[in-house]
Amino acid sequence: MNEWYEQIATLAILASYVTALQGADLVITGAFCATESYSVAESMGATWVPLYLGHRHLPTAEFPQWLLEDYMGNWFGFLNKRTRSFVRGQAWDKQHVHINEWRQNSLHLPPIASCYGMLDSLLSNNIIVFYHACSLLLAGPRRRGSLEYAPSKVVYIGFLAFLDKSRSTPVISIGFGSMNTLGPLALLQLAVDVCKIANYRCVVATSGHFASFETAPVMPSTPKNIVIVSVGTRGDIQPYCVLGVALAALGHNVTIASETRLENLITSEFKLPFRPILGDLVGGLFDESFQVRFRNSRVLEFLDLMDQWNEQYDKQLILASYVSALRGADVVIGGPLCTAQSYSVAEAMGATWVPLFLGHVHLPTTEFPQWLLEDYTGNWLGFVNTWTHSYVWSQVWKKQQVHINAWRESSLQLPRMTSEYGMLNVLQSNDNIVVYQACSVLLAGPKRRVPLDYTPGKVVFSGFLFPTTSQPEPELLKAFLSKDTSTPVIYIGFGSMPTLEPLALVQLAVDVCKIANCRCVLAAGWTSMAQSSCSELIAAHSDLVYVERGSISHTWLFPQMSCLLHHAGLGTLAAALRSGTANQFHNAKILISLGVAACAVSKTQMTAAYVGAAVLKVLRNDSNIQATSKEMGEYVANESQDALARLCESILQTKPTFAKA
Repeated sequence: MNEWYEQIATLAILASYVTALQGADLVITGAFCATESYSVAESMGATWVPLYLGHRHLPTAEFPQWLLEDYMGNWFGFLNKRTRSFVRGQAWDKQHVHINEWRQNSLHLPPIASCYGMLDSLLSNNIIVFYHACSLLLAGPRRRGSLEYAPSKVVYIGFLAFLDKSRSTPVISIGFGSMNTLGPLALLQLAVDVCKIANYRCVVATSGHFASFETAPVMPSTPKNIVIVSVGTRGDIQPYCVLGVALAALGHNVTIASETRLENLITSEFKLPFRPILGDLVGGLFDESFQVRFRNSRVLEFLDLMDQWNEQYDKQLILASYVSALRGADVVIGGPLCTAQSYSVAEAMGATWVPLFLGHVHLPTTEFPQWLLEDYTGNWLGFVNTWTHSYVWSQVWKKQQVHINAWRESSLQLPRMTSEYGMLNVLQSNDNIVVYQACSVLLAGPKRRVPLDYTPGKVVFSGFLFPTTSQPEPELLKAFLSKDTSTPVIYIGFGSMPTLEPLALVQLAVDVCKIANCRCVLAAGWTSMAQSSCSELIAAHSDLVYVERGSISHTWLFPQMSCLLHHAGLGTLAAALRSGTANQFHNAKILISLGVAACAVSKTQMTAAYVGAAVLKVLRNDSNIQATSKEMGEYVANESQDALARLCESILQTKPTFAKA
């Protein structure tokens, strides 16, 4: 049997359990899939009931495990007990590697640490009752439950036989086992015709006949009107566009609502309908006068500057634009920077509301602090960690509550939000709201899993959402990369984040290339390289530095790089991890802890000498950083392989957010 199962893809089997048990409140399991069903039930928070058929017993001194009884006899109670533990241990020994990897990587659960596997779970959990669907005659030589078992721990319910005298319409069964007698469509048609002729109903045993239908596209009977709303930078919006394309491919009507600055990205690159949200929340990043101030600011100062930037916009007009943009939606998918706005409009319309965040907006947990405060509080006390999350949520709400509540009352005819924590209270109190994180579980905290103090299923990490369509590959860049294949090429790019003045940035790239003996692709992002001094410096060192002024596919470029220096924005971070290329990140502690970055570079350290030394560490493969990067790249690639499909399915099955009146 073991040889037979070696040919079957273990991960595919485990994934099928997740699909099969999805949405269950109660999971009743047989003996051969106890660990698999228990793990899925645990991840969903479902009730789990083991129902066995008489030959799987808990350890007892009264009789030995039946596989060993011919060898051991039935003489010593302690040996009898040991036979069961031994057999359970042997079974677990064959399972534990792939089961525990699956629990951690796919279900975000801790590994089962006991050498006896599920046996410990059965014995230690007083709520689990061990049912046997058979007679007490099979309960052992004394024909009763073992006296060593806790009362009601093991229940023999008798044999289960089907007998339904009340059925008015006879039911027949059609099935040919493993014999492929008919094609799937012909088999279904046969069943339908027989039922009509004989006035019967029918159970069709397919035995794999319908495998050919599994990948066929299934269009929804009633397409949903879905509006995805998010604001911010390109990296903040791209994952939502990727999701929108996938939902549209399933037959739904999908619109992206965002700021006008991103209209071209949405309509030209992703070919999705666009609705405008007024204002420009992070527009200061692209304003030359504000860029100077941003470059010299710390995190909290940066946030204050963002508030100053947004004082120029009329809050009431912005809120009104959310009403217009989300009008007619059956489902509203909201990003992290507009949760209160999107939730309120969805509530007013009675639409289903789905929060989709990007990895750094967490519910309170004892396991790690809120990232804005981690340098101040450390990660020592669980209650302090919890407080940091609640505090940041409360501060965000404090800035919003006056105009949001006034808008809810006057325009949406909704009650005020009275909790001091604003949207945090909404997320935690509504059991139908699931918080989705469109990123890898590697960003779920220092333990790389969903925190154990979250309600099971409340927070779901989907994996990164990567574009499924490719951007054009710039011919000039392709020529630069192929010109000298013996010299390593690094990437430098900071997206929308202001770092250095344009001339200083180009000079940094040139000097780093000379120090590290490499070449460089410099992504200009929103940094203007128009001044003549920049153009002259770039032209003088065109053999070392290639400046890319437009948008470029990180998925295509990064695997060709030997080192990446960037700002660790979510989109860049995701592509960098998947590429398996070692990184030298700016302000990215979490990725240093993964072993894929040599160190973080602060603004004061942004010198050619410091950055060049860091790049050399990567190129020399210090601390085996390149192998670690490849390993993480494989992990992220596998995790994100079906992330879009899983997320779409989950969103479309979301329970209504608001009770019907």
